Amino acid sequence: MGLDLLTDEVYFSPRWKSMLGYKEGELRNHFSEWETRLHPDDRERALMTVRDYFDGRTSEYELEHRLQHKDGFFRWILARGAVVETYPENPIGCWARTWTLRNESALRN
Repeated sequence: MGLDLLTDEVYFSPRWKSMLGYKEGELRNHFSEWETRLHPDDRERALMTVRDYFDGRTSEYELEHRLQHKDGFFRWILARGAVVETYPENPIGCWARTWTLRNESALRN
């Protein structure tokens, strides 16, 4: 996943989309696609983690959170990222690697 902080445009890799059950072309390349899929219990913490990182209050971006899969169930995701470009001292881009950790339906059984 790559994020342009000036436009909120996001590059979601085919692998990232497939972790949530989507194919190429099914999601817009916009931050809101990630934001609207956040689990309600994780939303505030997830957005604060992103804000704190880009505001320089934390030196590393790491977030374990749940995102809604196309099937309606939530998947646990681990995301780690880093700023890749600054202008002149403000971050304008970020990349993140993501991993599917587990899904809630598996936890119930």
